[in-house]
Amino acid sequence: MPPSSFPDDYSEGTHLQTLDKLCETNLSQQKPYGADEISPKKLQSPDAAIYFVASGTLANMITIANCLRPHEAVISASTGYILVRETGAIEAIRHKIIVVDQENGELTPKGIQNALNKNAHYPHMAKPRLVYLSNTLYTKAELTAISAPCRKRGPILFLDGARLGAALSAIENDMTLPDLVRLTDLFRIGGTKVGMLLGEAIVINNKALAEDFSFHIKQRGGLLAKGRILGVQFLDVPFQSLL
Repeated sequence: MPPSSFPDDYSEGTHLQTLDKLCETNLSQQKPYGADEISPKKLQSPDAAIYFVASGTLANMITIANCLRPHEAVISASTGYILVRETGAIEAIRHKIIVVDQENGELTPKGIQNALNKNAHYPHMAKPRLVYLSNTLYTKAELTAISAPCRKRGPILFLDGARLGAALSAIENDMTLPDLVRLTDLFRIGGTKVGMLLGEAIVINNKALAEDFSFHIKQRGGLLAKGRILGVQFLDVPFQSLL
Protein backbone atom coordinates (compact mmCIF):
# COMPACT_ATOMS: atom_id res chain seq x y z
CA MET A 1 0.00 0.00 0.00
CA PRO A 2 1.24 3.54 -0.70
CA PRO A 3 1.72 5.97 2.25
CA SER A 4 -1.58 7.68 1.42
CA SER A 5 -4.38 5.54 -0.02
CA PHE A 6 -7.80 6.87 -1.03
CA PRO A 7 -9.75 3.92 -2.54
CA ASP A 8 -11.72 3.57 0.71
CA ASP A 9 -12.29 5.08 4.16
CA TYR A 10 -10.72 2.35 6.25
CA SER A 11 -7.16 1.61 5.14
CA GLU A 12 -5.90 2.65 8.59
CA GLY A 13 -6.91 1.55 12.08
CA THR A 14 -8.57 4.34 14.05
CA HIS A 15 -8.27 7.94 15.13
CA LEU A 16 -5.72 8.20 17.95
CA GLN A 17 -8.15 9.98 20.27
CA THR A 18 -10.62 7.15 19.78
CA LEU A 19 -7.85 4.69 20.65
CA ASP A 20 -7.10 6.76 23.76
CA LYS A 21 -10.75 6.58 24.79
CA LEU A 22 -10.74 2.79 24.39
CA CYS A 23 -7.62 2.54 26.54
CA GLU A 24 -8.98 4.98 29.11
CA THR A 25 -12.13 2.92 29.67
CA ASN A 26 -10.55 -0.50 29.13
CA LEU A 27 -10.47 -1.65 32.77
CA SER A 28 -13.77 -0.06 33.76
CA GLN A 29 -16.15 -2.78 34.99
CA GLN A 30 -19.33 -2.56 32.90
CA LYS A 31 -22.43 -4.63 32.23
CA PRO A 32 -22.36 -6.60 28.95
CA TYR A 33 -24.57 -6.66 25.86
CA GLY A 34 -25.04 -2.92 25.51
CA ALA A 35 -26.19 -2.35 29.10
CA ASP A 36 -22.96 -0.52 30.00
CA GLU A 37 -22.91 2.99 31.46
CA ILE A 38 -20.31 4.27 28.97
CA SER A 39 -22.13 4.15 25.66
CA PRO A 40 -24.31 7.17 24.81
CA LYS A 41 -27.98 6.40 25.33
CA LYS A 42 -29.53 9.60 23.99
CA LEU A 43 -29.15 11.86 21.00
CA GLN A 44 -30.09 15.54 20.87
CA SER A 45 -33.67 14.32 21.29
CA PRO A 46 -34.72 12.60 24.52
CA ASP A 47 -37.12 10.41 22.52
CA ALA A 48 -34.46 8.90 20.24
CA ALA A 49 -33.18 5.41 21.09
CA ILE A 50 -29.64 4.40 20.06
CA TYR A 51 -28.34 0.91 19.32
CA PHE A 52 -24.85 -0.12 18.22
CA VAL A 53 -23.75 -2.86 15.83
CA ALA A 54 -20.44 -3.69 14.20
CA SER A 55 -21.05 -3.13 10.48
CA GLY A 56 -23.19 -1.27 7.96
CA THR A 57 -24.70 -4.28 6.22
CA LEU A 58 -25.64 -5.73 9.60
CA ALA A 59 -27.20 -2.40 10.59
CA ASN A 60 -29.30 -2.23 7.43
CA MET A 61 -30.38 -5.86 7.64
CA ILE A 62 -31.35 -5.66 11.33
CA THR A 63 -33.16 -2.35 10.90
CA ILE A 64 -35.21 -3.55 7.95
CA ALA A 65 -35.96 -6.92 9.58
CA ASN A 66 -37.22 -5.05 12.64
CA CYS A 67 -39.49 -2.75 10.64
CA LEU A 68 -41.09 -5.16 8.17
CA ARG A 69 -43.49 -8.08 8.37
CA PRO A 70 -42.95 -10.98 5.93
CA HIS A 71 -45.27 -9.58 3.25
CA GLU A 72 -43.79 -6.06 3.30
CA ALA A 73 -41.19 -4.49 1.01
CA VAL A 74 -38.58 -1.74 0.77
CA ILE A 75 -38.65 1.15 -1.71
CA SER A 76 -35.13 2.01 -2.91
CA ALA A 77 -33.54 4.07 -5.66
CA SER A 78 -31.84 2.01 -8.36
CA THR A 79 -28.52 3.17 -6.86
CA GLY A 80 -29.49 2.21 -3.31
CA TYR A 81 -26.68 0.60 -1.36
CA ILE A 82 -28.81 -2.34 -0.21
CA LEU A 83 -29.54 -3.05 -3.86
CA VAL A 84 -26.05 -2.96 -5.35
CA ARG A 85 -23.46 -3.51 -2.59
CA GLU A 86 -24.83 -5.82 0.10
CA THR A 87 -24.86 -9.24 -1.59
CA GLY A 88 -28.62 -9.58 -1.46
CA ALA A 89 -28.72 -9.24 2.33
CA ILE A 90 -32.25 -7.86 2.32
CA GLU A 91 -33.44 -10.50 -0.11
CA ALA A 92 -31.79 -13.11 2.14
CA ILE A 93 -34.12 -12.09 4.97
CA ARG A 94 -36.97 -12.52 2.46
CA HIS A 95 -38.00 -8.95 1.75
CA LYS A 96 -38.66 -7.60 -1.72
CA ILE A 97 -36.91 -4.40 -2.84
CA ILE A 98 -39.08 -2.21 -5.07
CA VAL A 99 -36.66 -0.39 -7.37
CA VAL A 100 -37.36 3.23 -8.33
CA ASP A 101 -35.45 5.18 -10.98
CA GLN A 102 -33.10 7.69 -9.38
CA GLU A 103 -32.70 11.36 -10.24
CA ASN A 104 -29.13 12.49 -9.63
CA GLY A 105 -28.78 9.56 -7.26
CA GLU A 106 -31.85 10.51 -5.24
CA LEU A 107 -35.29 9.17 -4.55
CA THR A 108 -38.01 11.75 -5.21
CA PRO A 109 -41.49 12.20 -3.73
CA LYS A 110 -42.94 11.44 -7.16
CA GLY A 111 -40.95 8.23 -7.44
CA ILE A 112 -42.07 7.12 -3.99
CA GLN A 113 -45.69 7.95 -4.76
CA ASN A 114 -45.54 6.00 -8.03
CA ALA A 115 -44.07 2.99 -6.24
CA LEU A 116 -46.86 3.09 -3.67
CA ASN A 117 -49.52 3.36 -6.37
CA LYS A 118 -48.08 0.62 -8.59
CA ASN A 119 -47.76 -1.86 -5.74
CA ALA A 120 -51.20 -1.49 -4.18
CA HIS A 121 -52.98 -4.54 -5.62
CA TYR A 122 -53.32 -6.19 -2.21
CA PRO A 123 -52.99 -8.97 -1.25
CA HIS A 124 -51.40 -9.96 -4.55
CA MET A 125 -48.32 -7.73 -4.26
CA ALA A 126 -45.76 -7.12 -1.56
CA LYS A 127 -46.80 -4.07 0.45
CA PRO A 128 -44.38 -1.10 0.29
CA ARG A 129 -43.65 -0.35 3.94
CA LEU A 130 -40.21 1.27 4.18
CA VAL A 131 -38.49 3.98 2.14
CA TYR A 132 -34.69 3.60 2.08
CA LEU A 133 -32.36 6.55 1.38
CA SER A 134 -28.62 6.25 0.82
CA ASN A 135 -25.48 7.46 -0.96
CA THR A 136 -26.03 11.10 -1.86
CA LEU A 137 -26.52 14.39 0.01
CA TYR A 138 -30.16 15.39 0.49
CA THR A 139 -31.02 18.99 1.35
CA LYS A 140 -33.43 19.79 4.16
CA ALA A 141 -36.07 20.78 1.61
CA GLU A 142 -35.62 17.51 -0.31
CA LEU A 143 -35.84 15.37 2.81
CA THR A 144 -38.86 17.33 4.03
CA ALA A 145 -40.59 16.71 0.69
CA ILE A 146 -39.89 12.97 0.99
CA SER A 147 -40.94 12.83 4.63
CA ALA A 148 -44.36 14.38 3.96
CA PRO A 149 -45.85 11.55 1.83
CA CYS A 150 -44.34 8.99 4.20
CA ARG A 151 -46.14 10.64 7.11
CA LYS A 152 -49.35 10.82 5.06
CA ARG A 153 -49.42 7.29 3.64
CA GLY A 154 -47.52 5.44 6.32
CA PRO A 155 -44.20 4.14 4.92
CA ILE A 156 -41.34 4.14 7.40
CA LEU A 157 -38.48 6.47 6.40
CA PHE A 158 -34.98 5.08 6.96
CA LEU A 159 -31.84 7.05 6.10
CA ASP A 160 -28.63 5.03 5.71
CA GLY A 161 -25.98 7.36 7.11
CA ALA A 162 -22.87 5.28 6.46
CA ARG A 163 -21.00 8.53 5.77
CA LEU A 164 -23.28 10.84 7.73
CA GLY A 165 -20.36 12.41 9.59
CA ALA A 166 -18.87 13.57 6.29
CA ALA A 167 -22.27 14.65 4.96
CA LEU A 168 -23.02 16.84 7.98
CA SER A 169 -19.63 18.50 7.53
CA ALA A 170 -20.10 19.19 3.81
CA ILE A 171 -20.16 22.82 2.70
CA GLU A 172 -23.42 22.24 0.83
CA ASN A 173 -25.16 20.65 3.82
CA ASP A 174 -28.02 22.47 5.54
CA MET A 175 -29.14 19.55 7.73
CA THR A 176 -28.60 18.92 11.44
CA LEU A 177 -29.12 15.84 13.60
CA PRO A 178 -32.30 17.34 15.10
CA ASP A 179 -33.59 17.71 11.52
CA LEU A 180 -32.98 14.00 10.91
CA VAL A 181 -34.71 13.11 14.17
CA ARG A 182 -37.71 15.19 13.12
CA LEU A 183 -37.93 14.05 9.50
CA THR A 184 -37.08 10.33 9.65
CA ASP A 185 -38.26 7.32 11.59
CA LEU A 186 -34.78 5.84 11.73
CA PHE A 187 -31.29 6.69 10.57
CA ARG A 188 -27.82 5.44 11.22
CA ILE A 189 -24.52 7.15 11.92
CA GLY A 190 -21.61 5.29 10.34
CA GLY A 191 -18.50 5.13 12.47
CA THR A 192 -16.27 2.81 10.46
CA LYS A 193 -15.93 5.23 7.55
CA VAL A 194 -15.06 8.28 9.64
CA GLY A 195 -12.24 7.14 11.87
CA MET A 196 -13.55 4.47 14.22
CA LEU A 197 -12.20 0.94 14.49
CA LEU A 198 -15.70 -0.35 13.76
CA GLY A 199 -19.25 0.45 14.67
CA GLU A 200 -22.55 1.90 13.47
CA ALA A 201 -25.11 3.74 15.58
CA ILE A 202 -28.75 3.06 14.71
CA VAL A 203 -30.97 5.92 15.84
CA ILE A 204 -34.69 5.19 16.19
CA ASN A 205 -36.95 8.23 16.42
CA ASN A 206 -40.23 6.30 16.25
CA LYS A 207 -40.84 4.72 19.66
CA ALA A 208 -43.02 1.98 18.21
CA LEU A 209 -40.08 0.73 16.13
CA ALA A 210 -37.72 0.58 19.11
CA GLU A 211 -39.82 -1.71 21.27
CA ASP A 212 -38.29 -5.07 20.23
CA PHE A 213 -35.20 -3.86 18.41
CA SER A 214 -32.73 -5.56 20.75
CA PHE A 215 -34.33 -8.93 19.97
CA HIS A 216 -33.58 -8.45 16.27
CA ILE A 217 -29.98 -7.48 17.04
CA LYS A 218 -29.51 -10.71 18.99
CA GLN A 219 -31.34 -12.91 16.48
CA ARG A 220 -29.24 -11.61 13.58
CA GLY A 221 -25.95 -12.16 15.38
CA GLY A 222 -25.27 -8.50 16.08
CA LEU A 223 -25.34 -8.37 19.89
CA LEU A 224 -21.77 -8.20 21.21
CA ALA A 225 -21.02 -9.24 24.78
CA LYS A 226 -18.51 -6.39 24.96
CA GLY A 227 -20.88 -3.92 23.35
CA ARG A 228 -19.21 -1.06 25.21
CA ILE A 229 -16.36 -1.27 22.66
CA LEU A 230 -18.75 0.03 20.01
CA GLY A 231 -20.48 2.66 22.11
CA VAL A 232 -17.42 4.22 23.70
CA GLN A 233 -16.02 5.17 20.30
CA PHE A 234 -19.00 7.46 19.71
CA LEU A 235 -18.05 9.53 22.77
CA ASP A 236 -14.98 11.12 21.23
CA VAL A 237 -13.63 12.71 18.05
CA PRO A 238 -15.24 13.10 15.58
CA PHE A 239 -18.59 12.25 17.15
CA GLN A 240 -18.78 14.31 20.34
CA SER A 241 -20.48 17.16 18.49
CA LEU A 242 -23.04 14.76 16.97
CA LEU A 243 -24.29 12.97 20.08
